[in-house]
Amino acid sequence: MRDAVQVKLPEAPPEAYQAWVSWWRNVERVMQRLELMASTSRGRGPKLLHGAVPGYLSRVFLEELRRQAGHAQRCGNETVGPVLRGDARLLLDAAYVLEEQARWMDAWLEDGVVSARLGLTLPGWRVELLRGRVVDSLRHHVGRHIDRQARGDSARPSRRRGELILTLMETEESDHALTGRST
Repeated sequence: MRDAVQVKLPEAPPEAYQAWVSWWRNVERVMQRLELMASTSRGRGPKLLHGAVPGYLSRVFLEELRRQAGHAQRCGNETVGPVLRGDARLLLDAAYVLEEQARWMDAWLEDGVVSARLGLTLPGWRVELLRGRVVDSLRHHVGRHIDRQARGDSARPSRRRGELILTLMETEESDHALTGRST
């Protein structure tokens, strides 16, 4: 990865992330069925399935959300804030595609076309709220990373070779243990 950034997504119940992934998998299936519709503005939906960014969203992003949310569920955690690591530009483009996908869906919803015959349902307000927060989080963290890179700031403080690294550890012994004295 050329310009990797780590992003912690918003805390939410694991079930909300799982619901988003399940709902989006259904949307992908519907988009694939509608792939031949290229003459209307809704025809751009299938374009949101192909290419590097939609491929990343489907194969990496959603699968990582599913994996981390599933792990949190198995551990009995009430919330999860998935952590993603990826190319900064790719994550920024992913935020844009997530918004484009939402606009595409809204066009279908406004028109009343979404129905049982398409097999598409509304995502639910929690999923839509989560999607919006994830997009905002991606933009915020990646934007900060890109700004830091543009200023030449390093994400980590630099160290010179041979510089001492101090690690503090808690022990059952008194502070005098470092000096060799006992209490």
